[in-house]
Amino acid sequence: MRTVSGAPPLAAIKIVRVPDSGTEENFQPGLFGAFARLAYPENTDAVLACLGGVSTRSARAWMSGEASVPAFIAAACFFEIMRRCRCKGFAGWSRGSSPGS
Repeated sequence: MRTVSGAPPLAAIKIVRVPDSGTEENFQPGLFGAFARLAYPENTDAVLACLGGVSTRSARAWMSGEASVPAFIAAACFFEIMRRCRCKGFAGWSRGSSPGS
């Protein structure tokens, strides 16, 4: 048999969102497209769509600057570019070394 507790009920938490001012952007319009094509030269929109779990239409909107790019997508492109540069020994890096060492 259940008994009624004397504890007060939990109050609902109100989530307050600050409206986006639109002043902070990750990339200039169209710049992410060039950045992404450098990372993934073939089927760029399809690769980005797969990484982000979205449609290719959304990926094309990211590349054209019509929609803001999620940070994890930008990071994935950055790491892919860095991986390719390290494999080619770019800027004096060799396997197993770090920049500046």
